[in-house]
Amino acid sequence: MEKLRIVGNTDTGKNRKDNQDKFICKYIWANKNIALLAAIDGVGGYYGGETAADIARASIETYMEKQNGEPLKMLEEAVVQANNSIYRERQKDFKFSNMCCVLTTAIVDTEKQKLHIVHVGDSRLYRFRAGVLEKLTKDHSLVGIREDENMISEEEAMNHPRRNEILRDVGSQIHKVDDIDFLDSATTDFLPQDIVLLCSDGLTDMLMQKQISEVLAEHSDLEIKVLKLIQLANEAGGKDNITIVLAKNESLVSATASKKITDAFSVKVLYPETEKTSARKQTNEKPVSEPESRKSKKNVWRLPLIIMLVAIIAAAVYVWSLNNPPKVTNSAQAVAVTTTVGSDTLSAKKTLINLDSLIVNAIKNKNKQLILSANELGDTLYLAQPVVIKDTFELIAKDKPIVILPVTVKADVAFVLEENTRFFLKNLIISRFSTGFSTKKNTEIRFQDVIFSQVNEKVSILVPKDTLKNESFIFK
Repeated sequence: MEKLRIVGNTDTGKNRKDNQDKFICKYIWANKNIALLAAIDGVGGYYGGETAADIARASIETYMEKQNGEPLKMLEEAVVQANNSIYRERQKDFKFSNMCCVLTTAIVDTEKQKLHIVHVGDSRLYRFRAGVLEKLTKDHSLVGIREDENMISEEEAMNHPRRNEILRDVGSQIHKVDDIDFLDSATTDFLPQDIVLLCSDGLTDMLMQKQISEVLAEHSDLEIKVLKLIQLANEAGGKDNITIVLAKNESLVSATASKKITDAFSVKVLYPETEKTSARKQTNEKPVSEPESRKSKKNVWRLPLIIMLVAIIAAAVYVWSLNNPPKVTNSAQAVAVTTTVGSDTLSAKKTLINLDSLIVNAIKNKNKQLILSANELGDTLYLAQPVVIKDTFELIAKDKPIVILPVTVKADVAFVLEENTRFFLKNLIISRFSTGFSTKKNTEIRFQDVIFSQVNEKVSILVPKDTLKNESFIFK
């Protein structure tokens, strides 16, 4: 029995002469309960954006025709193949030398109730469940990162002058599936009555998430929802091409599925500070309260146990750090990946900067300051190992924000502060580290325009904190 409904559409908008958006909305693998979806946006600043989007669409559809592996892995491979196909096409004609696109693609499966996602750039995927719209992708853009980290509001992000500057794209250089600086992927659930929305920024630059939620909540067919969203985006200005793909799990809500949905929203209610979507679930249900005697006994044992565990872990980390200091080399490293096409040599550099050695050299020159230029080094730098700060120092990106990533998929710590140090950072984005800063006593960290993205803990403290205020951390 068919339980999956899918609809897609695209519109040029009011200000564009052509439409560089493409989409995929089709059932696959001879199964009307599994579909391949995509919202693909050709980068309009370069000639050939529409061609890049066409190549991506055709390449992904072809790769996904037959199932020959796990869905998520296949989807990752399909996007990488599309990327490399665009890159190779760029070399054939000079007028296409800068063409690229951004995309979000997904497989929805109502039989297994799964949603597989692969994402590059600033197109988006949302899941609408029981009245709540949840953004499941993170924008690969300077403004998008700030919005995702709640540094700026949704409205501020929509009107930001650098809104369309992206950090990642599909087609500008050769990639492999395991490249850490290319695609994001994930698998999550797709429960009965869930609606999945994929869209280009032509929708989200025009409409707030609240407005989108109101349309998705209406009792109307998916075709009507898509047309209404396009109409509203055009009425709001229609500054860009507008592409929307919707998929709905039309399975009936069973008792088990209903419990899953309730449990999911109970987490959002209990921990609202972790929720980054603009819409929230409102509920009148009251939690079942425990007898006071049981609460008291639990609290009596819980707090001492937590303190004891934290003390043991902190002591173990401190001892380990003394016996295993980070390895430091004496020079910056650069690895160049070179592809030869005819007589032309094209290089794509991935710079592995040992910031510790650069900082040491700066201190030797009595500067106590290292200024990084994105125009010279690129907007993304990679750490092969932790940076050790042993003195008062300032680390500043001057042209535009620089993203600092680990070479490995996820690294333990980005910066280690020794005793009696002062560290100032400005205009940086620290991403994909378990911990941003590991500190000892008598240390001070000050941030200005520093964003943490996909970092579990900003600061790991090996001694008690005396003060913690604003963007400054002081430990004694």
